[in-house]
Amino acid sequence: MMVENDVNHLEAQHASTQVESGEFGVMVTTDYIISELITLMRVRVGHQQAVEAYESIDSSPNVRTAPVAPAIRRSAFDIFRSSPDKDYSFTDCTSFAAMRSLGIDKAFTFDDHFRQAGFFVVP
Repeated sequence: MMVENDVNHLEAQHASTQVESGEFGVMVTTDYIISELITLMRVRVGHQQAVEAYESIDSSPNVRTAPVAPAIRRSAFDIFRSSPDKDYSFTDCTSFAAMRSLGIDKAFTFDDHFRQAGFFVVP
């Protein structure tokens, strides 16, 4: 399921093992993140690996996928609109809005935008 030539591969592999074991508790992601991940994997490593990644996430008892509801999408757009000095993607903004809505302050990501937005970043 991993992208072996990614610069963060070893850290991601270690963290993936921790997620699978439930070390972090239940992780929350959004359908936007799943879409972005599966598309990126399809391009970088192929269709079968993208399918396997989706199935792994979807069947994990330690990962919950939250849909981006209209209220979250509106909040995300408010963040996006009010951050012209940042290079945030709209998907980043939907994650920020969802995390704030759910009271989540830690993100498993290698994207420094989450730190810029005031979240704790793991790893």
